[in-house]
Amino acid sequence: MFKRITAKLDQAITWSRLITTCAITMAFMLVMLVNCYTVLLQERGKTAELRRQLNVENAKLEHAQKQINALSKRGTTQRSTKAVHRATLLDENGRILKVDIQEVPVKVNTLAIRNKNPLNVKTPHSGKWRGQIGTDKIGHAIFDTWESGIRAAAYTLKNYEARHGICTVDAIVSRFCEAEGKAKQKYVDYICRRMGLQPLETFSIRKRLPELLKVMTRYESGQTFPERFYLPYDIVTTIS
Repeated sequence: MFKRITAKLDQAITWSRLITTCAITMAFMLVMLVNCYTVLLQERGKTAELRRQLNVENAKLEHAQKQINALSKRGTTQRSTKAVHRATLLDENGRILKVDIQEVPVKVNTLAIRNKNPLNVKTPHSGKWRGQIGTDKIGHAIFDTWESGIRAAAYTLKNYEARHGICTVDAIVSRFCEAEGKAKQKYVDYICRRMGLQPLETFSIRKRLPELLKVMTRYESGQTFPERFYLPYDIVTTIS
């Protein structure tokens, strides 16, 4: 009789321990599930915030693109405008990796740009410039490449000094520009201010040719070209 009672007590203790172990395990699993759920909610909140930020950045980009399109249609005769937008990079989980502010140059639509003729040089009376593929309605040469256009401009300015003895900004603009009065003076002031010269101060066009080209092409075309176009070089331009 005593042995039976002892056996039942042992069995009860065993079951009690088993139930206790199961209860502890279930409680631990419940805590783990709660923690996982909390982390999931936090991640969802972060993802929602990232997507909100992305929508804001995309809206800014779309607005900037509209500005670019509007400016491109209008064009400008003095300077190329730049619109600022943000480029946002995301990983596969939607997390923002980088937010980079970039400047997008707006294309200008000046006569010099359309003709690839940065200085708006005219077609020679006989023949054509090297690389010239046409002439517009008012006599400006149309070139196949920017290099050809700048090459013709350099040849023109070199001849001002070599053939005509021109060596001042005032004389250059007087021969080159058809405008008079305030328009001409504005051109002279622009060149002098950027080259550190006085209107009647003499200087060597050949020695400062790249600098002069850069300033005049910027004024005429409304755009700055790569530095390689203005590097010193020996220009041998022929009319074919």
